[in-house]
Amino acid sequence: MEGMVEWREEIDEINSEIMELLSRRTEVVKKVGEYKKERGIPITDIKREGVVFERIERLAEEKGVNKELAKELFEKIIKQAKKDEE
Repeated sequence: MEGMVEWREEIDEINSEIMELLSRRTEVVKKVGEYKKERGIPITDIKREGVVFERIERLAEEKGVNKELAKELFEKIIKQAKKDEE
């Protein structure tokens, strides 16, 4: 139990960092969405999504993160970003 408190505190800190990064990502996605709307560009860009998922899979492998988990996580993030832009 000795290290448990410290590990949980570290997990809490990491969770806060993840939320901060999601917030930053959301703000940038909003800017991209506004740019696209102003110019009549479709929100969905299948080619870009393919590039993103290839990069996520590569990063997951490099970082020792389960690739399926990483892919599912980013699928949800991207799906929500599209909903927010509708």
